[in-house]
Amino acid sequence: MKTSKDSKKYIKITIPHDDINTAIKKELLSFSKKIKINGFRAGKVPIQIIQKNYQTTIEKKIILKKMKEKFLDFILEKKIVPIKEPKYYPSKYITGKDFIYFVDIEKYPSVKIRKKKFNNIKKLIVNFDDQDTQFFIDNFIYNNNWIEKKDNINIGDEVTIRYKIFLLDKKINLDNSIYSFFMGKNEILKEIEEKIFFSSKNEKFSVFINIDQYYPEEKIQGKEIKIEIKVLTIKEKEKQLINEESLKLMNWKNSIEKFFEKINQQMKSEIKNINFIYLKKQIISNLISENPIKLPFTWIKRESKLLKIYNDYIFKKNKKNLLIPLPYNNIILQSKNRIKSKLLLNKIIEENNLQINDEKLRIYNKKIIKEYKNFSQKNIETKKEEIKNLLLENKAIKFLIKKTEKIKKKCSFKKAIYYALNT
Repeated sequence: MKTSKDSKKYIKITIPHDDINTAIKKELLSFSKKIKINGFRAGKVPIQIIQKNYQTTIEKKIILKKMKEKFLDFILEKKIVPIKEPKYYPSKYITGKDFIYFVDIEKYPSVKIRKKKFNNIKKLIVNFDDQDTQFFIDNFIYNNNWIEKKDNINIGDEVTIRYKIFLLDKKINLDNSIYSFFMGKNEILKEIEEKIFFSSKNEKFSVFINIDQYYPEEKIQGKEIKIEIKVLTIKEKEKQLINEESLKLMNWKNSIEKFFEKINQQMKSEIKNINFIYLKKQIISNLISENPIKLPFTWIKRESKLLKIYNDYIFKKNKKNLLIPLPYNNIILQSKNRIKSKLLLNKIIEENNLQINDEKLRIYNKKIIKEYKNFSQKNIETKKEEIKNLLLENKAIKFLIKKTEKIKKKCSFKKAIYYALNT
């Protein structure tokens, strides 16, 4: 077996001439009993006449049948699982000689978990204070009052910028050169958000960004762009004073103490969710780097196509604004990583017999049926399968988290949100 660069397997198979000759004679004999030719009774046509008129057709039929049989024997013996239907490349058949042919297949990748314990995984330790509590109340409890801010830009702020984009020293014509966004909510390119962090009003700076070759805007695909930025305004949520009057407006019927108890519980729950997202990203990254898999090119191509379609949709939905981050900014790499993470997590699930509690699955399915009541049964079943797979993947992640020694990383509540979004 020979392997090509694109993970295809080229197999050379030889069929002994005796096998083919025997099969051809048997087929000719069987054919002669069925065929009707003028001048001969049914089943009494001389074999020489059958050979003269039908030998070539029967040879082709037998050779194709034998090629498939021998290939099936081969993959069963070698325990190879092809991804799709193989392609056959027969040589010229010469009577009395062994028949040689080639098959190219794409083999299902071998998945082995060599390492599932990692040493560099960080867990966020968030000891929130009164400022964090106030930030949570202002940003996570209904509040739509914004005020101008004099301090530097931070998580949760609404920032308005003026920008110009250049490609090869030529300004790209955009519909709008002013953009407002919220910090820490993945509403602007990561390279800009990192640069703008702790900047102040009227500050100017430039950012250089390499654009992916599959970016929806063709004229900048695979090129470097320069973005000049000026901070115009910075706003923050107005601090909500918590008193009996403000709680009444929120329809809160218990005491102020109970309100802060509930806020405390919500913050702990939010930190737990943030930590899981943060740990999950690290676990998957380590799992992929420590357990290499050679992927079939067709898989990468198919996955890349799907990601590109989704990127194009998001790009058009956001009016082709170049500052808004797309879900996938390095399509080939992210396609590979998505496929690898699925294969590796499925292997973890399989090896450790991880399963979802039937009652938990029933509750989720009930929610899906209610939420998608106007969808077809096929779409509902597809959604159920997606949720089941996601629950299993998260169970595999939790399994790996338990097995991993974690480094404690202290940070503020604001920073924890940022890490979860941008790691």
